[in-house]
Amino acid sequence: MKFRVWDSFNGEYTYSHEFQAKGPIKNSYSALSRFFLYVSEIEHAGNNPIMERGIDSQDIDGNEIYEGHIVKDSDDAQVCPHLCDFHHPTYSVKWDTNIGRYGFFYKGMCCDLIAECDDLSEHKIIGNIHENPELLEEKK
Repeated sequence: MKFRVWDSFNGEYTYSHEFQAKGPIKNSYSALSRFFLYVSEIEHAGNNPIMERGIDSQDIDGNEIYEGHIVKDSDDAQVCPHLCDFHHPTYSVKWDTNIGRYGFFYKGMCCDLIAECDDLSEHKIIGNIHENPELLEEKK
């Protein structure tokens, strides 16, 4: 499992893999423990950390896709045309608490479940919801 945390005070991400031990013994549980300790320190400092999990998929450039990413289809087509009855070129990746799966969201509505999409490698990460919220706005 991969995680990242958005530190709203410092305006930056920290990734769980950055806490991986060096040397012959690489214990992922130990790395995650150190990461979550770091997150609790951010929270204790009042910096409002926002946890986001990797969804175990990569975009067209080989970058890991996390919750909070903003993605678009590489050819500007609809991300996954299963559930949406409208088209918007960009969507945020988010956990849908109602059904317990990741989905593509636009304006708070789940447009498609990521599990229903055939090939996420055709999608491109173009930003994230914290630094680039304007990417989700409708063009006038």
